[in-house]
Amino acid sequence: IVSFNLAIRRKEVIPFMVPEVAQMTASKNGKYLAITKTGGELLVLNREKLSLSFISNKVSYVDFSGENKRLGYVTNDYELAIYYLEDFEGNSRYEKGQILRVSKGDSPARLAENSAKRAGEAWAIESFAWLPEFPNYILIFGNSNLSIQEIDEKEPVNRYAMRENIKKYAYTKKNLYFMDQTNRLFLINL
Repeated sequence: IVSFNLAIRRKEVIPFMVPEVAQMTASKNGKYLAITKTGGELLVLNREKLSLSFISNKVSYVDFSGENKRLGYVTNDYELAIYYLEDFEGNSRYEKGQILRVSKGDSPARLAENSAKRAGEAWAIESFAWLPEFPNYILIFGNSNLSIQEIDEKEPVNRYAMRENIKKYAYTKKNLYFMDQTNRLFLINL
């Protein structure tokens, strides 16, 4: 892995060879780099310690939290999990290296099969967005539905449906924008 520091105009060679890279996502502070391989294997490079850690298999989507201490990811099994890159204190205390399973989804095929029995309970999670102003909550998108869910291990799961039949969404500074299936654009202030 090779990086280039624009401020000091210096090239840095990091001694890891990672073949078959599908996607790379950097933390906002540049300390971490999430690498997703073509087979879905998720690795995290700590640039300060020059360490490369395996996190999970079958990963389809990743994003770092705003404070750079958490890495959220969605698996091909439609599960949302959070890996703690550093110790973190929110509603609960989490230690570095801990993985919190936030929400378990179902495949679209199983959802269709069980829709009458499980309406509103399970979903195929596709992506999520961090809510920096609300560090104990996360925005979850799946099955064209948008919800906000509390990030903790306590029961019951606190999930709040925001809107159904969503095509796209974006979040910035307490503003949630979304477009429905008829291409109408909406704004909700959180």
